[in-house]
Amino acid sequence: MAPPMILSTIGSVAGAASAAGSLSAITLSSFASTASLVGSAVGLMAGGQMQQAQQQAAVMSQNAAIARRDAIVQQQNAAYNAQVLEIEARQAEQIAAYNAQVLENEAIAAEQRSKFQRDAARRDARRLRGEQVAGYGFSGVQMVGTPLVVEADSEFMAEANEANILALGEMEAYKFRQQATLQNYKAGIEAGRFRSGAAETIRQGTIAGQALTAQAGVSDFQAGATSTAGFIGAGTTILGGAGQLRAIEQFGTPITIGGFP
Repeated sequence: MAPPMILSTIGSVAGAASAAGSLSAITLSSFASTASLVGSAVGLMAGGQMQQAQQQAAVMSQNAAIARRDAIVQQQNAAYNAQVLEIEARQAEQIAAYNAQVLENEAIAAEQRSKFQRDAARRDARRLRGEQVAGYGFSGVQMVGTPLVVEADSEFMAEANEANILALGEMEAYKFRQQATLQNYKAGIEAGRFRSGAAETIRQGTIAGQALTAQAGVSDFQAGATSTAGFIGAGTTILGGAGQLRAIEQFGTPITIGGFP
């Protein structure tokens, strides 16, 4: 049975009982009928107030549950997105480390290549000087004067060529290492950007979750206050109905309550 019907029945019975026990100025049947009607009206009004308050409180409680669920979803989404950004940051660092290692290998290869070319040039220079000395000897030219100058010049040029080959190799290796350093620097910036985004995502998710949790708390409080107000309103209505019955008993005049005689 719905609360209004229960309170209506209780009101009717209470009204009739009160009438039977305190009748003084009007007939028993007339006063009992009027008291029963007033009690029914009061009971319906009080029950309606309680039912409306409970329905509103139920909606508020449901809104609170939805807000808590949304808070959890917000935080979970933020954690997932932050994890994705952290993965991207690590990938950027790993790719940069790989590329840097490749460039370092290129630098080492450039140094080794320059050393090989230097050794080859040194062998060629020695062979050329040997051929020159042999040519002078075959021609009967003594290794004095101009031949010595030519040999010294050839040796100087050979050493300069070797130094130039090594310098070019070192320069090439330096370029590769500079590129590796730049790769790591760019990767650090990119990874930092990803991690900053992850931290901001967590922060925003936390703020949104806290706001929804606070909203849920407000809805819970409002639901409790609404339910309490419904009970208080119903009690006030019942007390008012009792006052109406007392007035009927004293003055014998039915008084209108919420549209009901």
